Amino acid sequence: MATAEQLSKARVRALINDCFQELRSEAEGHSYVYSDPDRERHEQRRMIDEQLVDLQQQIAGGRFKPEVETIAKGVMASHGINAELSRGVWRDILEGVARALSEQARLSEFRLRDRLADYTPTDPIFAPSSQSTEAVAPENLWEEPPQTSSGPTVKDAVAAFLAAKRKSWVGKTVSSRGSQLALLIEHLGQDRPLSSVISQDMRLYRDGIQRLRSRHHVGASLTFIGRQTDCVEHRIHAKTALIHLETAKTFFRWAVSEGYIERSPAAHLSVEKPKVQKAAKARRPFTSDELKRLFSCSFFTGCKSKGRRYLAGDVIVKDAQYWLPLLGIYTGARMGELVQLHLADVQEDAPIPVIAVTDLGSGAIGSGTEKHVKSKAGVRTIPLHPDLIALGFGDFVRQRRKGKQAAKRLFFEIPFGRDGQASTAYSKRFARLLDAVGLSDRALVFHSFRHTVEDALRNAKEPQYVIDRLIGHSDGSVSSSYGEGVSLEIAAQSIRGMKLPISPREVLAGA
Repeated sequence: MATAEQLSKARVRALINDCFQELRSEAEGHSYVYSDPDRERHEQRRMIDEQLVDLQQQIAGGRFKPEVETIAKGVMASHGINAELSRGVWRDILEGVARALSEQARLSEFRLRDRLADYTPTDPIFAPSSQSTEAVAPENLWEEPPQTSSGPTVKDAVAAFLAAKRKSWVGKTVSSRGSQLALLIEHLGQDRPLSSVISQDMRLYRDGIQRLRSRHHVGASLTFIGRQTDCVEHRIHAKTALIHLETAKTFFRWAVSEGYIERSPAAHLSVEKPKVQKAAKARRPFTSDELKRLFSCSFFTGCKSKGRRYLAGDVIVKDAQYWLPLLGIYTGARMGELVQLHLADVQEDAPIPVIAVTDLGSGAIGSGTEKHVKSKAGVRTIPLHPDLIALGFGDFVRQRRKGKQAAKRLFFEIPFGRDGQASTAYSKRFARLLDAVGLSDRALVFHSFRHTVEDALRNAKEPQYVIDRLIGHSDGSVSSSYGEGVSLEIAAQSIRGMKLPISPREVLAGA
């Protein structure tokens, strides 16, 4: 007769394997007779999914239902174990029984699809090399089950995936994808062989992420199941759930390409896309009155001092906060493209002064000198409007080249955000500036300069291909990939001829 002291974890694993063999025999011996096969198989799958979710919740919470306890007591009795067990050993046995029931459910789901193929358990504790085809005899209960390994674990594979993507993703993307995949690791188990993951596991993951609380990231100690809620109103948006699932699918596609697995277990899964409701524009161009109000403020016409820029005075501080809005309205470039500019990207003394939007010369991620271009079409050279040169932008650049802090970046005083984005810190400063001058419409952002410039080029009757060339858009046509594209001279003429709602230079001159 076994005693409580003899029940090590290895012995408990062997006992649980014995339990699973009995449950497996029960599932294999079940025959399904359907009057309406498709509908009844669908109903069986639904019930199995619900059973798996329920068992996972019991395991995660450490609270097991009476039916699990009944099976556990039966397994112990069949092996002559009637000693009083410690709380930890009893919980291990209950968890093992719940895992055995989960594996039985997966087997049942597999048999709904295939009655003849051999079934390989997905839970490592029931892997083929660690289980016997016969019930475990009491005298063999304490033999250590042999260990098995089949390729990288889920945790190691995710780590390798993120390491590979760091070469092409910005820091913010790596961080967000890592957080999403952490949920996948928790769901599957970090030490589980990646090759053992099947579509049933990923269906459960898909269903789980759709039940996540809207603020599921709050409470780092919570489990994946603990982050879920039955209240539909408090769940994450369907679009967010879709992003989580797409991240997992991208990971599995990568794993296939690396030869870690033969096929993706998530390839055919999807989340129903939310219906797109028409809403007010998130961004819009500036009107002439709004531009006058902005460029008539103390930031551009004169302030008390560098530290008191919201108070009118005689001091004009020509730094990043002065030049970035002016570059925005005269070039239509994205905020991040301008903030990340290196001194090498500016040719202020060339016959046609330009700035270059490129990732050439980018520093390492986290260095504060990295550069990122949104797309291939985003790589471009933008002629500088004569007004910028007249306002002193060329002098500013030349002075920056001479300064003691003449590092790589033109606007070195604007730090990169913790998310690795060049625009994060400055976007907050610009939002405060808009609020300060009374432009509180949330549809007005720095990107509104971009919309304003596009309209100004259209109003000048510039061809769309010229506009795309200056703004950094691709029209998607094959012809756009041929030749050198619009010449610098034509681009400069277009910049000079665009019809802005007002001339910021004239506003500053009349201030």
